[in-house]
Amino acid sequence: MDKRKARLAELEKEGEDLPDEKELEAELKKLQSEMRAFRQKIEADKKKQRLSLDRVKDAESERKQCERELDVIKDDKKLRLQRLLGQKKNLKDSYTFVSQNRKMFRRPVWGPIGEFDAGG
Repeated sequence: MDKRKARLAELEKEGEDLPDEKELEAELKKLQSEMRAFRQKIEADKKKQRLSLDRVKDAESERKQCERELDVIKDDKKLRLQRLLGQKKNLKDSYTFVSQNRKMFRRPVWGPIGEFDAGG
């Protein structure tokens, strides 16, 4: 019995060092409130991240679309050039010469060079 009384006295003494139950409840509520605030901040940050990723995906998609359109323009330009160069025999040689020797000219040379038939 004495051992139990001594143990009870020890436990009561330890209990005196512990904070009050109301203080613990207040601390718990405070921590829960902080945790909710952190969760809300995390969710807001995740939303920002998703929006940023969506913008990046949209920009990448737009870039790819522009590349495809540029390829079409290049192909169209190439087809028109081939059609034009096929019209006259010496036109292709002239165009090749100008293209290979652009640095020789003082000003930009716009090719291809074609003959103009005033119709007559």
